[in-house]
Amino acid sequence: MTDRKTRLARFAGLTWNDLEDWSGSKIVSRGKSYQRQGLVSGLAKTADGGLIAWIEGTKRYTAKVGWDENGRLSSICTCPYQFDCKHGVAMVIEYLDHHKSNRQVPEVKQDDDRLRLLEGSDLDDELDDDELDDEGWDDEKVVSEETQNEIDIFLSGKTKGQLIQLIHELSKQYPEIAQDISDCKQMISGNTNILVARLRREICEIGDEPGWQDH
Repeated sequence: MTDRKTRLARFAGLTWNDLEDWSGSKIVSRGKSYQRQGLVSGLAKTADGGLIAWIEGTKRYTAKVGWDENGRLSSICTCPYQFDCKHGVAMVIEYLDHHKSNRQVPEVKQDDDRLRLLEGSDLDDELDDDELDDEGWDDEKVVSEETQNEIDIFLSGKTKGQLIQLIHELSKQYPEIAQDISDCKQMISGNTNILVARLRREICEIGDEPGWQDH
């Protein structure tokens, strides 16, 4: 019982940095969006000190989050990605929101359908385009040196006009690229006031997020 309480207590002490170290900033961002949209339901505590919930995605999934033998966060989900996905992140953020507002989280019943689903027989192994685009498997951490070299060769063979067109297209598809370019322009021109103001606003927004811990 003590170990179980300790595991549950550890969830309450999680920070945004902890979540990003676990699953990466892109997955955390998507999980945060899911939680904000109210897509997490039926949050409950498990007998081993973990958490379980329903999460509405492309389909309705169930996920469980706990701690592995090394004391690290670990999750399993019925979505195609199965492990450490945005659905698990959304559930942890939902728990932090409950903890912050002193809302009770019930115990999961032993005959709960979600426990059966997570045993493996009903895991969804079909990847559709929406899930591929949404889950963030294009994270920069998975780009190998060989792939980066191929990109360098590809770009070096383009004309200035072709590069500008490519950047325009990528900026439309990935707004963060346009923001990065704008930030670089402001830095080069020495106009940092806009950047400072935006950073202050983002810091304030982070401080208002559920479960934020100042440590």
